Amino acid sequence: MNKKILGLLLSFMSAMPVAASQYWPWDKIDTEELSFPADFDFGAGHSHLQYEGRRKNHRWNTDYNNWHLLEDRDIDGARHENIQDLCGDACDGWNRALDDVDLVYDINLNVYRMSVSWEKIYPKQNEIDQEALDHYIAVLDKCNQYGIKVLMGLHHYTDPVWFTKLGGWTKRENIKHFVDFARTVYQAFGDRVWLWATFNSPSGYAAKCFLTGEMIPSINEKNQIVTKKKDFAGHANMLCNLCLAHVEVYAALKQEFEAQKNAGCCNKEPQIGLLKNILQMETDSLDVIGKIGRIAKGRLLDIPMYEFFTTGVYPSYSFFNLVCNSNPLAQDERAPQSFDFIGLNYYSHMKFNGAKVENCPQEIKTQNKNYTIYPEGLYYALETIDKEMVTPISIIQGKNIPLYVTENGIAAVDAEKDRELFFKRYLYAIKKAISRGIEVKGYITWSLMDNYEWGSYSKKYGLYHVEFDKNSTDRFKRTLKTDAGTQYFLDVVKNTRTA
Repeated sequence: MNKKILGLLLSFMSAMPVAASQYWPWDKIDTEELSFPADFDFGAGHSHLQYEGRRKNHRWNTDYNNWHLLEDRDIDGARHENIQDLCGDACDGWNRALDDVDLVYDINLNVYRMSVSWEKIYPKQNEIDQEALDHYIAVLDKCNQYGIKVLMGLHHYTDPVWFTKLGGWTKRENIKHFVDFARTVYQAFGDRVWLWATFNSPSGYAAKCFLTGEMIPSINEKNQIVTKKKDFAGHANMLCNLCLAHVEVYAALKQEFEAQKNAGCCNKEPQIGLLKNILQMETDSLDVIGKIGRIAKGRLLDIPMYEFFTTGVYPSYSFFNLVCNSNPLAQDERAPQSFDFIGLNYYSHMKFNGAKVENCPQEIKTQNKNYTIYPEGLYYALETIDKEMVTPISIIQGKNIPLYVTENGIAAVDAEKDRELFFKRYLYAIKKAISRGIEVKGYITWSLMDNYEWGSYSKKYGLYHVEFDKNSTDRFKRTLKTDAGTQYFLDVVKNTRTA
């Protein structure tokens, strides 16, 4: 190894603080009666693929995206190892969407998070399906009628197959296709949407495509995947392109607003942001390999986004993402100006043990093998996102940028016991952050109902149970859960609404 690089690395590591789990004395903390400001927003959400399913007997038969490619045995001969169940009809949400707005209203939630399907709106390149647009408009109109605010996601982990065949997010020139889609959706929906999220967890999506192989970013004309796992450079390129796309969409929708306002069509300026996920990684103080892994993880998933959206410069790294290069991957001075709000997605944290990634053994496990119950982590994640994005962007723009917890939830092993523990402690963590001066404006739990969790129907996150048994006469029936955790959450919501 080059001595200069080694010296820089060792110096950097010695100055790097070591993350270690900090546990609060929960036996001394009262979480029974939490209260939030009357204007605090509570909601629940889902994404189009996990909720809607494909349209049956559609004339184009092209409700097909790169997740379906991953399910397809014709792509490289086998499905991904994580796929236990195929998505299929999901929650039959496409057919039940209007009725499901009632589910949000019935439990006093005032925010409904959803996403719009790119592959349904543009089933073919340059061909718009007006029926799909009309479907979403009807849902939005009903939400508005009930006084429910909609956080609409433009991208949630799927791309149309035609986009994937063009190289997807591996090619910067393809950004224009997503911008065209965003323009089309905004022109159709207009003032009906409360908040627009360009991307859900872009670093997570890039990681699934280039680090874990859980998504397909690009295929060639022979239906062969042209990317590989553990491709740091590919991941950096894709994440950079997603960040650039956010800036382009922000500018495009603001431009569309001005045009429509002048034509008398829109009166409310679109509020646009991005949903950033945080997965904390920690190490023991003497674990050198773990510390290197933690540094590399930060420079893969987090630091480039923080730098780009606060300075306009997207950094480039080499040597396993440990050394910063002099030439950035991209620059766009508009980046710090491209936020009207910021969303935080947070579930848990993990630990490096040498080169291995593990759960912390003293924490309660959930149905998701990567997540444990660690409510302190939500507080620390709020501190991080406030320090790294919200505060500097607010200073640059000269105005306060609202912060929302836009995704957080539990698929509990012990639903009666663990869901109650979860909601009490994670909501307490938000209250503590607010008391420390972090202006959190709302909380959106994942998810409104049990849905398709990227390869499995066995993980149950929802406030409502869904009957997925294909042999049941009540298939897809929604039933509000009665466990103590769900009831606790809904009581907090109700008390906030009536305060």
